[in-house]
Amino acid sequence: MIDDKYVKKVLCERNKRRMEIHKRIMELYGEMQDSDDMIRSMAASKISYDWERRKGAVKKDLGDWLFLHKQLIKNQNREIEVELWNLTQEEERMNRIWVCFRTLEGKEQEFLQKLYVEGHAYKDVERESGLSHKSFETIRAKGVKRIIQLYESEMSNQEIIEQSGQAHFNSQAPHS
Repeated sequence: MIDDKYVKKVLCERNKRRMEIHKRIMELYGEMQDSDDMIRSMAASKISYDWERRKGAVKKDLGDWLFLHKQLIKNQNREIEVELWNLTQEEERMNRIWVCFRTLEGKEQEFLQKLYVEGHAYKDVERESGLSHKSFETIRAKGVKRIIQLYESEMSNQEIIEQSGQAHFNSQAPHS
C-alpha cells in the first residue's frame, strides 16, 4: 500500500533515488564478491591448516577462528541478500508508480509533471492553470488518486500501459 505522500516523493526524486539504488546494488555485489573470495581463501587455508595440524605445528584454535569467521561472512552475505531484495523491491515500486503516472492525460498529467517531476512552485503552476484553487487542487488530487488506484490494482505494469494506450486510442478515434 502506498499513499499520496509516497507518490509525490517518487515523482520528485525518482531519477536521483534510482541512481542511489543502482550504486548501492553495485557496492553490495562487490561486497558479496569479496566475501566469496574470502570464503574460498579460507577453505584453502583450512586445508593447509588441517595438514599443518596433523604435523602438530599449529594451535587448535586457528581452525575454530576460521570456522567462526566463515560463519560471520555467510551471515553478512545473507544480510546483503536481504538488502539487495529490499532495494530491488523499492525500485519496482518506483517503476510501477512511474508507469501509472505515465498513463495520466490532460491536466492531471500536466499538473503533476510540473509540480513534482519538474519541481515548479505550487502557486506558479496553479496560477498558470487559470483555474480556481479548488478546481486546480481537485484535478491534482484526482491525478494522484488515479496513480494509487492503478498501482494497487491487480493489473501488471504491461496491462496498465496497454489499457492506457487503448483508452487514449478510443478517445482519439472519430465517432460515427
